[in-house]
Amino acid sequence: MNTSERKAIDLLVNEFWRLGYFTLSRKLGTYLPEPSNIGRISVDVIGRQREKYAIGITLTKEDIFNPDLIEKINYLASR
Repeated sequence: MNTSERKAIDLLVNEFWRLGYFTLSRKLGTYLPEPSNIGRISVDVIGRQREKYAIGITLTKEDIFNPDLIEKINYLASR
């Protein structure tokens, strides 16, 4: 288990909570189930606020410079 990955996911969950989202599933958690992949994309956190859902992913430096990042975000946004 990579501690920096776990810390990044913990920070993402904290941001979800700050925005009022209830965490439904998360990677590297103890009590919540891991989210299933959406298509070929690995998701880190899924949250819900009333009828709205949020999908959270963490990005590495390589992911940011990947030309397919826009396609990945558009695909997740359309779900």
